[in-house]
Amino acid sequence: MNKAKSGIAYQIYGDEGTPVVLIMGLGMLGSVWGCQIPVLSKKHRVLIFDHLGIGESDPLPRGGKSMAEMAIDVGRLLEEVGWESAHVIGISMGGMIAQHVTLMYPHRVRSLSLLATSAGGVLSPAPTTHSFMFWLKTLGCKSNEQRAQLVKELLFPKSYLKTLSKEQHEHLSQIYQRKIPKNVVSAHVKAVIAHNTKPSLHLLQLPVLILRPDCDYLVAPSENDVLHRLIKGSRLVSFPNAGHGILRQCTDEVNKELLAHLVAVDAKQI
Repeated sequence: MNKAKSGIAYQIYGDEGTPVVLIMGLGMLGSVWGCQIPVLSKKHRVLIFDHLGIGESDPLPRGGKSMAEMAIDVGRLLEEVGWESAHVIGISMGGMIAQHVTLMYPHRVRSLSLLATSAGGVLSPAPTTHSFMFWLKTLGCKSNEQRAQLVKELLFPKSYLKTLSKEQHEHLSQIYQRKIPKNVVSAHVKAVIAHNTKPSLHLLQLPVLILRPDCDYLVAPSENDVLHRLIKGSRLVSFPNAGHGILRQCTDEVNKELLAHLVAVDAKQI
């Protein structure tokens, strides 16, 4: 991966087409977009990156960063790679960062796609008891295997996990077994709690796609409905059986929606 002046490790895929920035969620490597990169990069230049404190990026500064400060890092990264504008796609905490990027740099965002995320605000997104207990358990895990199993149970409905083969489970475990530094988890949770774009989302005047996993244990599905109401002209697509791990559970459907959105925007159909 390349290293930005800010210390953020990043990688660009694809040689042509309009630029796309993929922003990952809490504690996850940028490479977790692995099911989207091959498809999107056929028609677009695609940038992924690791948040500070994760993967190959530099350590997170003491005290962490606010959502707005993380958005500034994304803006600087765009400048460094020489992209005047880009489609911005974010999931979970990455979707929150994406909202701030769009509000802070409206002239640099061609379109916005939000997956399994929230506008924030008082007690929103409040973690469910289910998700809170799982996060506590993952922090106390003594083995990578145990940690991966807990993360899978948090990201995917039990009905979906039962359909996977042994090989598919092992593949998911390799992706989600990485231990997240406690200071990074704490800083990200702090940023999520303080996140609130509700007063400003009505200002957005660009094409917005919202993908709603209806069986999300981590972010209440209704949070996506709130975003849809607040962002005038946004398009909401529901995935009835999907969990927070929608990128992998519904890969083909998600990729189809994202590609159609980007194509329509670039063709100025929306």
